[in-house]
Amino acid sequence: MSDALYPGDLPGLKWDRKRAPSFKTSIYEALSGAERRLRHRQWPKYSVDLTYEVLRESRQIGELQKILGFFLQQGGSFESFLFKDPHDSVASNLIFGQGDGVTRHFQLLRRIGDFAEPVHNPSADSAPGRVWFPYDVESFFWPQYYGWPTAGDVAPLPGSYTLLPGGIVEFAVAPAAGAVLAWSGTYYFRARFGSDRLEYNEFMRRLYSTGTINLVASLQNIL
Repeated sequence: MSDALYPGDLPGLKWDRKRAPSFKTSIYEALSGAERRLRHRQWPKYSVDLTYEVLRESRQIGELQKILGFFLQQGGSFESFLFKDPHDSVASNLIFGQGDGVTRHFQLLRRIGDFAEPVHNPSADSAPGRVWFPYDVESFFWPQYYGWPTAGDVAPLPGSYTLLPGGIVEFAVAPAAGAVLAWSGTYYFRARFGSDRLEYNEFMRRLYSTGTINLVASLQNIL
């Protein structure tokens, strides 16, 4: 498992970028038609399709070398890496927990509608100054310039919590009962190449395009 960052957010990345979340379910059907289902995955995996219509090979730019070299470095689909999805990588005041006066460790979450999913790879600067809960300690300051917090919300002082591996926030003092916790920052998917083969085409001198590059991705470290 590598923390190398996929270098794929390049100018030649074309639109029609497909994403497909998937689960794995076994369905057993009786002769009557009644079904029993067994869910094998609590969280989805994502299939991401990327295509580059122009990759430049010049020494000054080296876009082809970045993509091809990274693919070779990972051994095709063998090694996992971090992927920042251009469409899905920003958390903005996302609620990730509620204090009970006892619990000090909380898992960061990404929310889509009513669905919440653990985030195992936030950026290192995601939590400091951006974890919110109601004001109950006089030493906390009022961060009105952030916009989202109301007059009853504050940010913990630096050093009052730590962002641990796996996207866990550890508070020095347990947040008060009923305190709503939220965070802002960026996050990465854990990903691997979906194939051991990478096709690229030189359509003009030192200008290349690729076929569809498929990534298998997850917000958890399961790949």
